[in-house]
Amino acid sequence: MRTPIMKMVSLAILMLLLVSCSTVSVVDTWRAPDLGGRKFHKLLVVNVTRNGTIRQVNEDVLAAELAAHGVAAVPSHTVLVSAYGPDRKALAGAVAASGADGVLTIQLVNRERRTDVEPGYTSGYPGGYPGYWPPADYYSWDLYNYYGSGIFYEPPVVRTYEVATIQVSLFDAASSRLLWAVTTETAEPGRTLAIGKELAKIVISRLMKAGLI
Repeated sequence: MRTPIMKMVSLAILMLLLVSCSTVSVVDTWRAPDLGGRKFHKLLVVNVTRNGTIRQVNEDVLAAELAAHGVAAVPSHTVLVSAYGPDRKALAGAVAASGADGVLTIQLVNRERRTDVEPGYTSGYPGGYPGYWPPADYYSWDLYNYYGSGIFYEPPVVRTYEVATIQVSLFDAASSRLLWAVTTETAEPGRTLAIGKELAKIVISRLMKAGLI
């Protein structure tokens, strides 16, 4: 049974973990089984979204991270007016203009609300009144003993939060074939720049591990 002090310590530890841990987690990774030893040297980064600000931030952050690891990258907003919609001709033109051998797309595929419930608890003495305690005990039971050893009740804690599922996919520029993909989740979709940086690091590390860059 947890005491209020234990409760505070647990919350403090949880807060430290939330601050220190990544807010983006990997759900799944897929790779074409016949990919072989293919490596990409220049990528066109396309964030498929109607939001121009989010598109530019995510494309620029991922392109910069790729460049830092020796891979040339072109943010699509520099060669493609809109990254959202079925305009395949415009996308083909952007791929040709970028000179990329691969296209790396970022897309929000799902957004949902989830709820976590932490059960409440009661700790301390279950009562404290004359007649409850044996006579040898309650005759010495004064205000300060009662105050220092009373019952503590913590109600259940309900936390509702939003989770965004983001998929990053790698396509061959020549054949347009899907070759690799990683699916991630974040519980803080509103932190665009921070999420973009964490997502970029995950994508780069996974691409390197797969031998694609």
